[in-house]
Amino acid sequence: SFLVLVAIFVLFVMKGLNYFQAVIAGHPVAVALFQSVLPIASSVIPPVTILMAVFIAYRYLPSNRPGTASSLTGALWCAISIIGLHLIFANLFIVARYSLIYGVLGSAILMVLLVYFSFVLFYFFAEYTYISDKIDVYLLGRLYFFQSGQGQKGRRIAKFLFSHPKRLFEKYAAYFEPQDTLFREGDTGRNIYYVYRGAIGIYRPTDSGEQQIATIGEGEVFGEMAYLLNEARMATARALDETVLIRIPPDVFEQLLETNIFFARELVLVLTNRLHKAQIDACAKMPPKET
Repeated sequence: SFLVLVAIFVLFVMKGLNYFQAVIAGHPVAVALFQSVLPIASSVIPPVTILMAVFIAYRYLPSNRPGTASSLTGALWCAISIIGLHLIFANLFIVARYSLIYGVLGSAILMVLLVYFSFVLFYFFAEYTYISDKIDVYLLGRLYFFQSGQGQKGRRIAKFLFSHPKRLFEKYAAYFEPQDTLFREGDTGRNIYYVYRGAIGIYRPTDSGEQQIATIGEGEVFGEMAYLLNEARMATARALDETVLIRIPPDVFEQLLETNIFFARELVLVLTNRLHKAQIDACAKMPPKET
């Protein structure tokens, strides 16, 4: 219905220009000026109208609205594609010829085909806009899925594409040498980390000095508690080997939890296991009750 309204609006504008031309017919100077402007307006108004209408549809109609940049990019590609489709139809299918052979039915069929393919392009680039706006979230989810070992069977092509996405590593990867410190207890950072390669040691101070209390291995997520609880870091993290981490900003982490059920479920399991282990360690340190 939205595209139909756009088409009606464009038709209304073109009819308005024709009406204005009829009104100024008795004024030679105005007619000459209008005639010089009309070809430019006829060429510019329809594509600009399509672009703006599609942009508004992509940016403001969805309940989960994409960003302005991705909406504008998707709208631009959609407008170019629709205009190109109209040019192809205009050059390959001559309406007068089909009207002569098939009558009104021929023109109607061509119009239905043109509208149908315009809708296909509109929805295709709507999907493109949605994916491009959340591409980092999608790639992180696929990376986590394949690194966890869940995607080993029958998905070799997908694993090849998503097990080391270049975009993620250029944007979020961090590299650490052995004994490099990632953060210290009391730091206020909110980033969450995913261990792509290597291992991270988690340390807490004790009466006898700093002690390693946990090891975070490949495929594990850590650092989420500071963000979820809105507190300072509760321990110190250091690289045990040559380590590659993926830094996950809080906003991307939130979207990942909302859109990726597998990641959210695995994170709940990780947190549950850590709390269970902490409870067991606390019980082990308690002195035995006297009988």
